[in-house]
Amino acid sequence: MIRIQPGLWVSHPAYGDGRVVTRIGAVARVDFLGDEIDVDADVLELVEQKPPTVVGEPLGEEGEAISSLSRQKYFSSIEAINLGVVPPDAEQLLHFTMNGAALTKKIRSDLDSAPSKGLCKVVLGHYGTGKTHYLQLVRAVALQSGWVVSLVEFDPKAADPAKPHLVYRHLMSALEFPPREDGTVAKGFLGLVKEVRAHWMRADIRHLPLFSKNPWLFDGLNTLLAHHHDEDDERYVAACSWLAGDKQLSTIRGLGSEGRVAARVPSMPVSKEAAEIYAFHLAVVDEIVKQLGYKGLLLILDEAEHVRGYTVRRQERANNFFDYLARCAHPPMDTGDTPTRNEHGYELPDFWTNGPLFGLYVGLTPAYGIPQTREECVFIRSPKDDLILTQPPSTDDYRAWTDKLFQMFHQYCPHEAELFSTDDRRARISAAMVKRYAVYRDSNTPLRNWIKLGGFACSVPLVDKACNETSLIEQLTETGEQIASPY
Repeated sequence: MIRIQPGLWVSHPAYGDGRVVTRIGAVARVDFLGDEIDVDADVLELVEQKPPTVVGEPLGEEGEAISSLSRQKYFSSIEAINLGVVPPDAEQLLHFTMNGAALTKKIRSDLDSAPSKGLCKVVLGHYGTGKTHYLQLVRAVALQSGWVVSLVEFDPKAADPAKPHLVYRHLMSALEFPPREDGTVAKGFLGLVKEVRAHWMRADIRHLPLFSKNPWLFDGLNTLLAHHHDEDDERYVAACSWLAGDKQLSTIRGLGSEGRVAARVPSMPVSKEAAEIYAFHLAVVDEIVKQLGYKGLLLILDEAEHVRGYTVRRQERANNFFDYLARCAHPPMDTGDTPTRNEHGYELPDFWTNGPLFGLYVGLTPAYGIPQTREECVFIRSPKDDLILTQPPSTDDYRAWTDKLFQMFHQYCPHEAELFSTDDRRARISAAMVKRYAVYRDSNTPLRNWIKLGGFACSVPLVDKACNETSLIEQLTETGEQIASPY
């Protein structure tokens, strides 16, 4: 027999989850979303106090992936390599990244130290040096480590950093969640809303310091709580989309009137001078996901160099937004300066002084030199800690990568990959590729071309049954010269 007593979290078949206030005999008074209702104690069921745990996937001692790839994932990886794009799956990335074990170990270390040291990294590299691949690897490792991740590329039209509401909208539309211990995975912003609803009372989300001071998200979620979570209801989905930055204010206000919600949801500013509002929203989302059991919110922003082509005024707006993001990702600054406030009519707390909050990686192509100060790049507080320079892999890294690629090819295609059946054969074929790579490593040849050369080596035996070791090496040597040639 379950003993229902004050303070316990319970579930009622009609009213949902609540917390027991008092009990007298067979009647229990329960707080259901702020309403205290007397119910029959016998129909109440105890519920778990916390959401299912988010458990990061383990890595080997050196940071390498432990699990082996399935045949399907191996071939989709080869297809991605041949197309010159990043393999789509986190597990594939961990297997197919050059020097991936060391990079993964460093990324995991930075993620683990984020709560105390902050996490704001500028990934700086010229075209073709693997900058975007590195950011994709960060995404993969973060998801496997229990972080909620959002990766977007800055775009002058769709995700213009001079218009923070567009960036916020794209970040919310790109939310990815790691799996929980019970195997469930939240899907996008709607999945976040669903989790918030499920754990609103138990996780005490209502009283989170930043969330309770954000009228847009606080009043908006209170409005949604007055209705059932129905993803087939277009009006409800539209109201959720408004919280994610879409233009659906009339819909969520209509739901508020129907649900007799006292607070009137404020308008979501779409003016260009609203940087701190959308940085505040991101800080609140980070606070919420941590309360739900995730490690935190990680933002990955690529192509930040787009702002260089902006007018002076648009650059100022973008850099103002960047300043707020950087302050949230770092520990509080002790310099005494404050970011520029905007004229939008709302009083906001100094949320950026509560950091470090969310984590932040920014992909940037250098203009003339390597930035060293906040004045040169607002994301950088310490070049030693905040700057990651992407460089072409060493010849040893490239040799190790090709050898592993050929081993896996023989493992999954033993009949077609007879050329790669022994260590000596693999070493000779790899040496031909490494020789060309060593000559042109420091040229302007994009790294993806040398990666595609590895995919080409695996593809030739599949289509040319008469191919032998000598002819394959000749083809690889000739192709290596062609991809490195500027003409």
